[in-house]
Amino acid sequence: MPEQPASPPKRDALLISTQVDAFLSQIRKEGKISLPKIADDLGITEEVAEHWALVLEKKSLLKLIYPENPFDKPFVRVLSEIEKKKIEEDRKKGVKR
Repeated sequence: MPEQPASPPKRDALLISTQVDAFLSQIRKEGKISLPKIADDLGITEEVAEHWALVLEKKSLLKLIYPENPFDKPFVRVLSEIEKKKIEEDRKKGVKR
């Protein structure tokens, strides 16, 4: 019996997912998560998690928060709809963040 030609990969199979994608996905799923927790979950250092959070915060994809208490760990959270609208309005006005 002749071999069937391989079917083309599904569209979803062609998407590339990186650890940064997993980082952002987990934050969106959890809503709020500490840097040590997400770093541990993804097998990266806290320094790398903080760097990614800073980059993604500049792109207005999340908020990195440093607690006032120095014994508490920094955490990241998703932006609220109000925050997203404010950022968009500021961009239209030319306000840099």
